[in-house]
Amino acid sequence: MATYPCPKGHDSTEADYCSECGAKMQVVTPASDETVSNAPPLRQSEQRLICPDCTTPHDLAVGNYCEICGYNFATGAHGELPVQQASFAVSTAGRSTALDNSADSLADAAAVTSVASHVAPQVELEGESNSGSDPSNRLSRQDGLPVQTLPTSATGWVAVISVDPALRSAHSPPAPDQPAIALPLEKPINLIGRTSEKRAIYPDVALDFDNAVSYRHGLLIVQSEDCLLFRDIGSSNGTRINGTEATVMADIPLHHHDELTLGHWTKIQICRSQ
Repeated sequence: MATYPCPKGHDSTEADYCSECGAKMQVVTPASDETVSNAPPLRQSEQRLICPDCTTPHDLAVGNYCEICGYNFATGAHGELPVQQASFAVSTAGRSTALDNSADSLADAAAVTSVASHVAPQVELEGESNSGSDPSNRLSRQDGLPVQTLPTSATGWVAVISVDPALRSAHSPPAPDQPAIALPLEKPINLIGRTSEKRAIYPDVALDFDNAVSYRHGLLIVQSEDCLLFRDIGSSNGTRINGTEATVMADIPLHHHDELTLGHWTKIQICRSQ
């Protein structure tokens, strides 16, 4: 009798839903004994698994984390962890930058978040030319930090997104010329990443201009007006907080004027709204 591999590890006699646990099956063709015996073993770089949490195909060569839900294939830890107060944890290990284009081949997945309902105003950093801009939207710099009044936010926090050409590596494309954007964080949990219509990923902090940012890169978690956390959910190229690389899946407290750098040349400065 032919059996089908269940994403949760069972041998199912049904092709559509697991006969043991009812999980939705991936469409596969059962292999004959002869095919299995003659097939060469897969190298680790060629192994494709099914995420047991969201059933998304995953290539181990990409990394240990499911980019849809953050499931850890090495430890079995679930990606969307309950938000808890956690101590500061960082790693100083370096990580090279690589384009996050491999995820384009993954199958469509369920929507993970909704499009932010607000429109982010563009703001000008002092020294940049924008004579026609509203002075109330302009950011000045004092010791390299925005100090002017920012847009109001229901949570009390604002993310100022800018492009810093000094962050680019030798393999990075030219940095785009665009003004900084002040984005109020209006939700308790805000996804940082890139938009993917195919995979139904619509980040709250969309960094579509930087293809070294993962589609699901990290989370900004608002616990209160005095407590904002950042969690890297298994991004391909990592995130640095004030120049130090953040530990994956660790909830790291952020403070007024802390800076996240990610992708080729993207900088996110965390500010309290006035």
